[in-house]
Amino acid sequence: MNIKTYSKKRDGQKNITPNIKVYEVACKDGTDAIKIDYVICCFAQYIRELLDKAIHINSAYRTVTYNRKVGGKSGSRHLKGCALDLWIQSVKQQDLANYFYSMGLIRVGVYGSFVHADTDRSPQWLSQGNFRKVNIPCLRTLKQGSKEYLVAIIQYKLNCLGYNCGVEDGIFGNTSKNAVINFQKAKGLTADGIVGKNTWNKLFN
Repeated sequence: MNIKTYSKKRDGQKNITPNIKVYEVACKDGTDAIKIDYVICCFAQYIRELLDKAIHINSAYRTVTYNRKVGGKSGSRHLKGCALDLWIQSVKQQDLANYFYSMGLIRVGVYGSFVHADTDRSPQWLSQGNFRKVNIPCLRTLKQGSKEYLVAIIQYKLNCLGYNCGVEDGIFGNTSKNAVINFQKAKGLTADGIVGKNTWNKLFN
């Protein structure tokens, strides 16, 4: 998790990821201040790139007042900024949820018109769906020096597995390389610190 803060007025048109802008994750009550986890946006961006379909975000960050107004729970992850409620045209909600589930998120919910996903790591919460693993293909090779959203996804996954990547910031530095090497050694892969198809598949498939 890597919570970032923004101003809707100042930063609204800035890209968090290639296809998700700051204004899209703002609280629906018009509050200027925004808190959002970079990593949950990265997971959504992966699905966006994989399917080549636009993502529609119903709800992301919420203030306490707005969360109460819409009937959100007092412990809603939207308050922390690490949750998204979203949908994709022509993609079934269960299919969308299965992508998040297969990438390692343990808190995913399927609803009538949207999917909830968040990057909190406990407790597990899989709601109202028939979850199954689907293939999560490697989109491109990543190595030390890479700076992009896919790196943050790898960092999140490795941190969850106990391989310390430090901050999930999308920057493939020495700490991330060492974590990849340790993971590769544990899985019997070539320990070169490069995340290609084989390493990616051990992480996600």
